[in-house]
Amino acid sequence: KPASDRTEQTQAMNQPNDINSNRYWDQRFVTDWESNGGPAQSRFFAQVAIESMPQWLVQAVRWNRLSVCDWGCAEGAGTEAIAQVLGWDVTGIDFSGPAIEQAKLHHTHARFSHENLLESPERPAFDVVFSSNTLEHFSTPWSVFDKLTRYASTYIVLLLPFREFERHSEHEVTF
Repeated sequence: KPASDRTEQTQAMNQPNDINSNRYWDQRFVTDWESNGGPAQSRFFAQVAIESMPQWLVQAVRWNRLSVCDWGCAEGAGTEAIAQVLGWDVTGIDFSGPAIEQAKLHHTHARFSHENLLESPERPAFDVVFSSNTLEHFSTPWSVFDKLTRYASTYIVLLLPFREFERHSEHEVTF
């Protein structure tokens, strides 16, 4: 892309209170997600989640063939790891079209859907909603959590940064 386009995109990404907009994340995935290590970070945190999950949960999902949603899946690297390592049937959902396009191009062990669960009309629930490193991006994370509960019939599994005293610029809250 021409330098002027990149400058406009960077300026748009740095607008205050724009962090949870489609515009912001679409631009992140098109411009610097890969160069900033986004896919590697997604895989890393998926691995942390996999290693931290209790075996009863892993087995319950497998044995009962529970449906799993990875909400805020980005380009799907973490979703793919969960599907491969745990043998779960996972659907990655993100509100960024460019992210889901990349997920569908590069990952084959999971399904991917471009939708915004926080604003979508009612959809069938998943048995399990999993989400890694998403709620910290919201100034009111518990209201977002309440919305997510509509889509989880059995379990919600969250991976969040804890005691992030030097908060990342994209994070709104510290847990």
